Amino acid sequence: MHTRRRRWQSVRAHSFGDSPDGLGRPHIDRDLAESFARIFYRNAVNVGLVIVEIPGITDRVSDGDEVAVDVAAGTVTNHTTGETFETSPLPEDLLEILEAGGLVEHTKARNG
Repeated sequence: MHTRRRRWQSVRAHSFGDSPDGLGRPHIDRDLAESFARIFYRNAVNVGLVIVEIPGITDRVSDGDEVAVDVAAGTVTNHTTGETFETSPLPEDLLEILEAGGLVEHTKARNG
């Protein structure tokens, strides 16, 4: 799976605390939120769930909007409204884990 730049339709934008709602739900493969609890953030990466923190996202993305996320560049584009949001790009080590499908798969690939 190529996670660095992809258009997703199963994205939800919301305020998010430390609840693991998105983990393990096959219909939600990407999460955009105002912020995430640190433990949730890392657990999500470890299971291969791409999550992006964007302050103000709940006011800028609506249900049904088509959204493209480039986690390496740190950009989110709402193709429905034409607006692009800037966020921090993910570090290379986290990108590698996500591209492998999670930490277990990443470790297996590294260790053969």
